[in-house]
Amino acid sequence: MTGDSRWRGIPPEVVGWLGALWGKSAGRAGGEANLLLSHMLDTAAVAEIIWDNYLPPVTRWRLEALAGGRDKGRRFFVWLCGIHDCGKATPAFQHVDAAGAATVRKAGLSWNKYAVAGKSWRHDKAGGRILRGLLAEAKWPQEHVDWVWPLVAGHHGSFPGLGQLTPPKRNEELQGKTPAWRRAQSALVEVFSRELGFAGEPVLGGVQPIDVPSRAVQLQLSGFVVMADWIASDERHFKGISDLSRVTMAGARKRAAAAWSKLGLRGGWGSLAVPGPETFQDRFGHGPRQSQELVLDVVRRMEGPGLVIVEAPMGEGKTKAALAAAELTAARHGADGVFLGMPTQATADPMFTQVRSWLREIEEGLEDQVALLHGKRMFNKEWRRLLDDAGEWGRTPTPATPRWVRTSTACPPRSARPHGARSAEPPPSGSSGAAAGC
Repeated sequence: MTGDSRWRGIPPEVVGWLGALWGKSAGRAGGEANLLLSHMLDTAAVAEIIWDNYLPPVTRWRLEALAGGRDKGRRFFVWLCGIHDCGKATPAFQHVDAAGAATVRKAGLSWNKYAVAGKSWRHDKAGGRILRGLLAEAKWPQEHVDWVWPLVAGHHGSFPGLGQLTPPKRNEELQGKTPAWRRAQSALVEVFSRELGFAGEPVLGGVQPIDVPSRAVQLQLSGFVVMADWIASDERHFKGISDLSRVTMAGARKRAAAAWSKLGLRGGWGSLAVPGPETFQDRFGHGPRQSQELVLDVVRRMEGPGLVIVEAPMGEGKTKAALAAAELTAARHGADGVFLGMPTQATADPMFTQVRSWLREIEEGLEDQVALLHGKRMFNKEWRRLLDDAGEWGRTPTPATPRWVRTSTACPPRSARPHGARSAEPPPSGSSGAAAGC
């Protein structure tokens, strides 16, 4: 490995540390421990596929503007996802698996076992603290440091405050208080960043974004960090690699591509053409009423995505106006799906049929990605027929399952949310919301 450019300027002793720090124990990585650098690169490789195949156009546009360019946006997104587990390079985490701990100690990283044993210090918080310090050393403006470190510290669902980045009872042994641990943590982040194509001295200077995203975008990014981590943590697709010489971004990309193919995940309808005057007729078989045309005229003049409230008597055509407005908004502003929420199960059932018919007119096959999510959907004849046709009665979705069965978001052409998702939730970021009949 001495000729490997990744180790440029890194002492052989430190390279040995990187070859010992583990991210997934053998018991959770298919029988062989997965090195921490390997897991971070696996997650980054998954993030590349998420960017290319899943992110809504509007999200990519925002991240490109945030990072300062098209290629920079993708690379920065990938870095944000992959850097999430840098906090595992601490005694608090490395000591919990006996075999892994022995390897790390043998490589030369040690800790006071009496100060660490039985103590808890979460690796997400530890990672937030590590990254906050390294970004400051790289001369990042404080405003950028302040929004990036919480994405690491909160990647398990709870965002700590700055005052929570200190181990319990100020036990710095848990974080790694020796110069050796700080060097190992810095080297891990440096090597990871260079593997993604970042350059410069310091390398983190090349990662720095040029703008601060809104809180909504920060939360959306947090969700994608979690998504990438979950996929890359599946031992069925990411077997452990404990030999540092076999850990490469190229290898991680092969693993991620195979995992993505087996999972069958996909985005929504992608980029839509902006609907013209004839589109309403094409979608619904008749031209728009005056009230419906008024709604569409308002949406055409909106400078960005927003909330449109339509009040009209029953039978005026609010549902069709809402669907047409959602399509127009998505086409103009890069949303990748639609969420349709109804107040009751009884009103949701006919909407299921109408939404499928509307999507079929947009593109053949989109209607097969719609899911009906209320608790009594098995009593809906159309939903039952679709399940019967696919032979999926009561069966857990598999990679061979048609994509619409795996769609769990209520009425959008997007797929694959975790099992147990419910219909009573707001539109996901990157989708158009259509609340009809209100």
